[in-house]
Parts: sequence; structure tokens; C-alpha cells
Amino acid sequence: MVFGYFSGKYYLIYRKMKKLVLAVAFLSVTSFGFAQSNDFKQDVLKMMDVSGANAAQEQMIEKQLLPMVPEEKRADFKKDGQAVFAEINGEVADIYMTKFSHAEVKELLEFYNSPIGKKLSEKTPEITAKSMEIGQSKLVTNSFETL
Repeated sequence: MVFGYFSGKYYLIYRKMKKLVLAVAFLSVTSFGFAQSNDFKQDVLKMMDVSGANAAQEQMIEKQLLPMVPEEKRADFKKDGQAVFAEINGEVADIYMTKFSHAEVKELLEFYNSPIGKKLSEKTPEITAKSMEIGQSKLVTNSFETL
């Protein structure tokens, strides 16, 4: 009996080889997709860094959280805080990846590497800190008015 180009025991070898080739092809495509996804995520993390978002987090730790921690525990607290923010940033990067394409993130990276983008990155922590101060004072004022 003839099955296409192969017959008998050669057909069985052909089927096994076909499965093997398909499995290797699937793994190649999967790892290529993972590599692309990893590159995408690394670009998002880089964009978050050059945008000033990470500097704003660092400033929040330094100015708002560290003063509440006893002096002898500040180094450990800062180290732990940075680890937590790294984990948060990974999850936030996943959100960016659902809202922007890789090409768009690359465009944002180009923007943040431009002179005006660098200025925005530089000013973001200060703007964020002042915005938080305004928000806190308004919340406190409005909370007392309700009481």
C-alpha cells in the first residue's frame, strides 16, 4: 500500500519524523515569540525608566517613606522597597504591553531620548511630588470639612 511518497515501514518513519519536525518548529516559533516578548518587555521597562517614572518612585521612597523608618533600618527598608518596586514595574510593564505595540514603545523611547523628552523625564519626579502634596492637602482639607 502506498501512502503518498512512502510505503510500509518508511511511512511509519515518515510520520515520526513529521511529528518531530512539527514539534521542533513549534518550539522554535514559541521561543522566537518569547524572545520578541522579552525584548518588548525590556523596551517597556527601559521606557518607564527614561520617562522619569522610576525616579518618581525613588523620590517617594526618599522623601515620604524613609523619614518614617528608624535610622538603623533605613538601608534595609530602601533595599526592600526597591525590590517591591521592581516587581510592581514588571506588572505595570505587562499593562503597557496590552495598551501599546512594541513599535509604539520604540517611538516613545525615541521621544524620551529627544531633548524635550529628556526635559520631561527630568521634571516628572518634581511634578509628581508637588502633585501629591496638592492632593494630600486637598484631601485633608475636604476631610475636615465633611466632619
